[in-house]
Amino acid sequence: MRKVAAGALLASCALILGVLVASGIQQHRPDALLEFSAFPDNTVAEAPPQLPGVSDKDMSPTLPDSFYKQEEKSEQLYAKLKKTLKKADKEDKKMEVRANEVKQFIMDEVTDVQNDVKKANAKASNLIREVPETVGPMGPPGEDGLNGKNGANGVHGLSGPQGPRGPVGASGPAGPTGKPGKEGPMGDAGIPGAAGSDGNPGITGVGGVEGGEATGYDCPAAATDTMRLRHCNRKGCRLETFFAGEWGTVCDKGFSGKSAATVCHAMGYKSGGTRYSGPFGVGKTRERMWLKGVKCGGTEGDVGDCQHAGWGDVRGCDDNMAVGVCCDGLKSGELGTRVGPSDFPLCPAAQTGWARLRECDYDKCRLEVKHDKKWGTVCDAGFTDTSAGVVCRSLGFKEGGVSR
Repeated sequence: MRKVAAGALLASCALILGVLVASGIQQHRPDALLEFSAFPDNTVAEAPPQLPGVSDKDMSPTLPDSFYKQEEKSEQLYAKLKKTLKKADKEDKKMEVRANEVKQFIMDEVTDVQNDVKKANAKASNLIREVPETVGPMGPPGEDGLNGKNGANGVHGLSGPQGPRGPVGASGPAGPTGKPGKEGPMGDAGIPGAAGSDGNPGITGVGGVEGGEATGYDCPAAATDTMRLRHCNRKGCRLETFFAGEWGTVCDKGFSGKSAATVCHAMGYKSGGTRYSGPFGVGKTRERMWLKGVKCGGTEGDVGDCQHAGWGDVRGCDDNMAVGVCCDGLKSGELGTRVGPSDFPLCPAAQTGWARLRECDYDKCRLEVKHDKKWGTVCDAGFTDTSAGVVCRSLGFKEGGVSR
């Protein structure tokens, strides 16, 4: 690399000096512009005669002394550079000779060591061949080694299918009798009894003042296991139905006279009944509303078996819109019974060795997992339907999802 750089510098300096020298020659030799041609017969061509207006006098401009000094300085630098490069080239050759000498020395030493190793191996091999082979007696068995560390626990295997339900266990002994509870509120009025026979005509009394309109009687209260009429007055009773362990009202939206007659038939009133016109607001309670859009066909044994929007779907209704019904005649027929469900279907409980579903209701169960022989719950943050599906399939179900 140094030789190439030095050569390039030398060439550059030579080019500059050549230009300067050429310029100097032209300045000092104006006659150099006139070239002569040599002919084969060694004759010289004569210069053409001097033209008019042309002078032989030197008319070239005079260069300043600084130019000649700079030229001389460049020549000195060139000579010095050339000398330095020559010295560097000489040193490079010396270093190359020394490197070759060291390389040869190392190769010679390596060869000597290899030869010495071969001789030592051959000598050792000869000594081994000279020793006769003998077999010694078998030594006593060694002591048993220490037991190794226990291996890591294997991966949990897949859960097996859910086993059949076991038989119902025997009932435990009856517990001690509890303390008497508080007295409950007064119940609804009973169903009016049948009218008595006509009495003997009385003595005609003295004419009195014209009286007002007769007051009549209240609509009869009635009940089955899953349906009841309460808070009755002369116009009707509030219809209530039992579902999911709780009594609730029925919205009057879509409730027709045919539905009222069907309810009264199920209550034992063969003569049917009528729907109270307008929302029945008597006896408001905190009971929830269960049904809306009820449409009975006439043969149902319970209002829950009639067509409706669905249990608990009462959007657009409120407590002031509870329907009232008034049944006619005497109670002489059989009570109706509900065919459909009286509760939401519960999510099934399940358990494996590492996971279980507990405390289930109609829309969810609590997930618990076992770690270090202890059961614990799982936080719902980040728990997706995909995660729930994995858990449910491991418990033997086809699918599952998150319910919050």
